Formats: sequence, C-alpha cells, structure tokens
Amino acid sequence: MKLLIITIIAFSALVKAEQLDSELRISPRLYFNLLKAGQEEVAIPHQFPHQVFYTTDKGTYCGGTIIRNDAILTAAHCVHGLKIPSLQVIPGVHNISSPEASWQIKISKAIKIHENYSPNTYKNDIAIVSFQYPFVLDGKILNQISLYDNKATNFTGTEATASGWGWRHDSRDSLSSELHYFTSKIIPNQKCRQVYNNEVTDSIVCLDQVPGKGACHIDAGGPLYIVENNKLYQLGIFSYGEQRGCTKGKPTAYTQIPAYIDWIKNNLPKY
Repeated sequence: MKLLIITIIAFSALVKAEQLDSELRISPRLYFNLLKAGQEEVAIPHQFPHQVFYTTDKGTYCGGTIIRNDAILTAAHCVHGLKIPSLQVIPGVHNISSPEASWQIKISKAIKIHENYSPNTYKNDIAIVSFQYPFVLDGKILNQISLYDNKATNFTGTEATASGWGWRHDSRDSLSSELHYFTSKIIPNQKCRQVYNNEVTDSIVCLDQVPGKGACHIDAGGPLYIVENNKLYQLGIFSYGEQRGCTKGKPTAYTQIPAYIDWIKNNLPKY
C-alpha cells in the first residue's frame, strides 16, 4: 500500500514535473489505420493494452511494451546504470494523473541491457525488464504485443504509428497526461543520416515528423507500430530525436526489432 501511494503521488506530480532528464527523451503517438500520416490524436482508453509507463530511481520516466506476462521491452538508455529493483511499472494506464483500478503496479526483478549498448551513440539501444510477479493479461486492458520478425522487409514508405505521454510542445508545462498517438511514414535511413550522421545504423528505422506533431520528451522506450494483414506489430523502440526541440519536424529514430529478434528471444527470462 505504501508503494502504491508513493507511485500515485509520483505520477500525479509528473504532470507538473520540474526536473526532467537532460538527455533527449522523445515520445511517439499511434494505432492501426485510424489516422492519416501527419495527424496526432488522443488514444481511446486502453486502445494500446500492451503499452506501459514507468518511473526509475533516477527520477526519469519512460515507456515500454509488454512482450510476455513477466517482461517488457524498452530502450537501454532508459535503464542504463539503474539499481535492481529500481523500476515502478504501470501497465494498462491511459491517464497518468488519474489512477484506475486496472493499474497493476510492478517492481522490476532484473534488467537485461544489450551487451554492446553504447550510451554515447545509442547503438544497440534495447533492453528487457523482467518481473517476479507477472502481469494479469486479460486481452483487453492488458495484453502482450506481437513483435515483427521479418528481417528482409524494406520499411521505406510504410505507415507507422508511435504512442506515448510526452511533451506536446517544447516546454515542461506541455506534458500530456493522456496517451497520444501519431502516424507518419518511415523514411530511408540515408535521409535520416542527413540529420543524425553515422548514428543511424542499419538496425535503426526513422519516422518522418511533421512540425508541431510527433515524438517528444518523456516517452523514450515507447513503441513504433505497423499493421500487416490487419494485425498490429511492434516494429521499433523509440531511441532518439532532434536535440534542439521536438517540434522542429525532424525525424525520430527507433531501434528496429527485426534486427534484434534473436537477441530478444535469447534474453527473455527462463522459466
């Protein structure tokens, strides 16, 4: 009960957060074909039952996705250097300032960061967080996401959607308490390198942005989705974006899941 109270206070205070990580923490917005490219909208409550929001012992906030009832997928830079246990995770959350009965607050048991992760370049920006007590997945409010595993696919021109609770503008008072999503198109990595140079490797996918819309601070580690054969898949994990501001219309970069699908399978907790 004490943990629950502390967590609710922390998440309610998030809407008024004064201390934010100095590193770029951008967030995406998303779902199916509900939006045309370039549009952004507030999600329907529990529209994304696999998405989680969490806070760390460093006072930072990130997103992630449920990939098994005892594990979430997130960005390595969100959990790098943390103690164990150090994450308080809330799945099934829509409004981070309004607690719901569906919240299943969990404390991390173990964190597995990619062994070749670089905090300087954000290469291999992927991590798995596991829990001793599993989530109760009902398929509606809480569910796990399917990971896209086709390594041969060329994603250029594909519509993709990102979701999160990040800043709506380049200011602290623009934090979104409700989950938002944004749909745009994946651009060639060559075009993305014109902005981020050699940081854009072949294991990255970049999403085009529209000035004033798209990914922003706080939602690092959150998902990038695509739809194939009417099924929703997670294609990426939000990694980094334009440091001069979220509203500049610069592309955002996501760790490409197909490039790490074997690593994910090999590093999920063993039963």
